[in-house]
Amino acid sequence: MKYHQSKTWYDWFHQGKNLLAQERFEEAVVSFEAGGKLKSNHYGIWFHIAEALFHLKRYEKALVNIDRALTIKPGSIEAWHLRSCLYLDLERKEEAAANFEQVLVIKTNSWAGLVYKYNAFLQL
Repeated sequence: MKYHQSKTWYDWFHQGKNLLAQERFEEAVVSFEAGGKLKSNHYGIWFHIAEALFHLKRYEKALVNIDRALTIKPGSIEAWHLRSCLYLDLERKEEAAANFEQVLVIKTNSWAGLVYKYNAFLQL
């Protein structure tokens, strides 16, 4: 008799990361969401869902997920950076600039934060 073990949140998470690396974004979202049902307080799950949705140009839904990631890890430069990019793609440039400012608050020597903030202001 074969024993079949259900996938853990960790299995779903790593499957999602592999699918994301293969640019199979829809499938990655499904895997991350399955992992999130088992472990709702894992920052990486919500960040990577937002990342996959960003690539799918589903920016509003990506914002919901990046906000969830930021409630778990409010000091994440990568999450604030992605949030800024989402606002830029939604043509909400003032909000994008404010989020890039948050990157600079967290890491004052962030070259990427300065460049993106400058670009956001140029587009205002």
